Amino acid sequence: MILLAILAPIVSTFFVLTETARQYLIIMMIFNAFYVCAYSINTIIVCGVFPAGGDSKYDAISVFFASWCFSLPLALLGTFVFH
Repeated sequence: MILLAILAPIVSTFFVLTETARQYLIIMMIFNAFYVCAYSINTIIVCGVFPAGGDSKYDAISVFFASWCFSLPLALLGTFVFH
C-alpha cells in the first residue's frame, strides 16, 4: 500500500496526460493507497478475526449500520437529490 503511494509519480508517466490530469492521478493514487490500507485492516479484523473468535453479532451489526444506515442513504441522496 505504501508502495502504491511511492510509485504514483512513476506510474503516471506511462500515460499520455496533461500536467493537471497527471497531478490528479497522483493525488488519487495516494488517497487510494490509504483507503486500501484502512479497508484491508477493517476486513481482516472485523470480518475475519471477530467472527472467528465467536463475536459474529458485532460483525453483523456493524455491516448493517455501515451499509443500510450510512452508505446507501448517502448514495441515494447524492444520486437523486444532489444529482
